[in-house]
Amino acid sequence: MNDFIPNGYIILARKIRKSNLWLSLKATHRLVMIELLLQAAYQDCEVVRNGEIIPLKRGQIATSYQMIADDIGDKAVTVKVVRNAIEKLEKHDFLAKDEAKARAKRGLLLTIVNYGVYQDSDNYKGKAEGNETGIIRAKQGQSEGKAGAIHNKLKNLNKSNNDLKDIYDYWNSLEIIKHRELTQKMQSSINARLKNMSFEEMKEAISNYNTIIKSELYWYTYKFTLEKFMNAKNIDQFLSENNPFETFRKQQGGGGRGQRKTSHAGSSQASGSYESSTEDLILGKPIDGEDENLSEELLQRIRNT
Repeated sequence: MNDFIPNGYIILARKIRKSNLWLSLKATHRLVMIELLLQAAYQDCEVVRNGEIIPLKRGQIATSYQMIADDIGDKAVTVKVVRNAIEKLEKHDFLAKDEAKARAKRGLLLTIVNYGVYQDSDNYKGKAEGNETGIIRAKQGQSEGKAGAIHNKLKNLNKSNNDLKDIYDYWNSLEIIKHRELTQKMQSSINARLKNMSFEEMKEAISNYNTIIKSELYWYTYKFTLEKFMNAKNIDQFLSENNPFETFRKQQGGGGRGQRKTSHAGSSQASGSYESSTEDLILGKPIDGEDENLSEELLQRIRNT
């Protein structure tokens, strides 16, 4: 039989079943891990992403969170699941994420650090000579991958301060709530989001939020500080993938969720609680449930509407 199976193959070592990494992953995270192994370049090559030619080393993948979720094609594997899986794989040194190139190409550039070791069949033969040759070759590829990953991490550290300042300046330029200085708490909250969100996604979420609170088309009006906005529950709802413009759009004919008024005869019994709910919706109650002081004058305006 001369037929062969196209597109090659990957090697999945049985020992992975007992590894700490595998045991710590959820089933959906394991799907992401295997998908990345399947997509990684088995040799140096070039790929085209968003109109850009990207050179890849052995064991690298040029992709995005959305592309990975779409390629897996399982409803349980959402973009958020992919982000969390990649964050965990990076934490366990299974892969390295090149943020600098990812931002330049508007995607992700991932390196599977030990790809050369586990994808070389000579390392599984058990023959001294074959093993020695295979391990040397694998280590050469692994060293190149690690060197590139370490270089990228150092480069990212140098770029981190610029990213923080850029986010801070962009926020102040929109005049949502202007801050006088970039505090340590702000830096910590921004860095926490940059672990699983790209720089562009963060700016996009801020832009979406700014549009929504300043437009008459939407009922959400609550103004966060930069630090509070960076809370995962707050910023995530304004990511484009979560359809914020649909979520916060006023309803047709009724003026919006925060401006509905009941016309039923017996509604006066619940007027106190409904008024409180209306105030929360118009003002945009913070997602994480934090209490904010509201001026009496503003509350009075709401009650008079």
